[in-house]
Amino acid sequence: MHDKPRQARDGCGASASDHLTLAVLDAIPAHLAVLDEGGCIVAVNRAWRRFARENGASDALREGVGIDYLAACRRADGDAVEDGRLAADGIAGVLSREYPIFTMEYPCHAPGHERWFLMTASPLDGPICGAVVTHRDITERRRAETEARKAREVLSQMARIHSLGIIASSLVHELTQPLAAMGFFSEAAITLLEEGREDRGLLAEALHGIDAQVTRLSEILRGLREHFRGGEVCLTPVAIDQVIARAIKLIAWLAAERQVRLRYVPAAPETKVAADPTQIETVLVNLLCNSIQAITAGQCQRREVSIRVEPRPHELEVIVGDTGPGLAPERVEAVFDLFLSTKSRGTAMGMGLPICRGIIEAHGGRLWADPQAEGGAVFRFTLPREAGGGPA
Repeated sequence: MHDKPRQARDGCGASASDHLTLAVLDAIPAHLAVLDEGGCIVAVNRAWRRFARENGASDALREGVGIDYLAACRRADGDAVEDGRLAADGIAGVLSREYPIFTMEYPCHAPGHERWFLMTASPLDGPICGAVVTHRDITERRRAETEARKAREVLSQMARIHSLGIIASSLVHELTQPLAAMGFFSEAAITLLEEGREDRGLLAEALHGIDAQVTRLSEILRGLREHFRGGEVCLTPVAIDQVIARAIKLIAWLAAERQVRLRYVPAAPETKVAADPTQIETVLVNLLCNSIQAITAGQCQRREVSIRVEPRPHELEVIVGDTGPGLAPERVEAVFDLFLSTKSRGTAMGMGLPICRGIIEAHGGRLWADPQAEGGAVFRFTLPREAGGGPA
């Protein structure tokens, strides 16, 4: 079974079809080995031999023919032990026809150089019943994925920094109420003690009130800390109503100060999306603040920002509209340009919108300005629905 491919390679008595087969194998850029039904190598291509030579492999491994490939995988040591076992089991599954195909990605690092490969094992039927195993270098793809992930993390953090001023002001408003309540309860408790009144019920009520406000303060600080936490996109099932409610709460004081009404009709409670809630909250805070600032700058008589949700079979659309001066047609897409959006709509949107778009796209959705909107600006974004996440 092993002779024919070896003869084809050596050119000894090989037929034209053998030469053609060898030429086809050598033309494939991936490292390739043909296995018989027992898992032994019967042929390798030029890329295999070149890779083995460049990495100092033995002559036997470089030529490959006759080597038990499964056994070689299982003999892997060090950090490659688990990958070797998985590769051997997967190839064995293809040889036995338990699997129609098997693929896995694995590292093959050299000193000072990281490399990744994609191994694919496919069944082979014909004169040789076995499998074809290819190893394709995917280092550039993995590097690009890593860079894209890092870029998403930077975008996410920039979005939080962009909204820092709003959140800082929100913090003042959020803390004022519980601190004032704590002062009231503390004063009541001190008055009871100074007057010598032994009303344990009133004293306990005052102390419980202080404790409740301390808990409330802790929740506020925890929520703000979560809002500014770093890290990559972490998708979890989340009710869109909860995310929108938190975003509205963060900027409610700004809307009240600017005399802008926030209107939101909650979606079905079970409507869920796959998202990082704090990142989507950041997007909503930016969109809502932009709308409030646009209405204020435009000195509009009607002062309202609306949020609504439209569930669809596989995604959910969130629409934020306002009664501000709107967007000029030529500015509908330009507002998302990182370098051209600083003065749009008479407000300082800065980098907010392009960063928000980056966050939504990292979630697998889209963010755009509605060019058909009349009487104000409308921004829409989509998010993938969580499986079983409510009615469409």
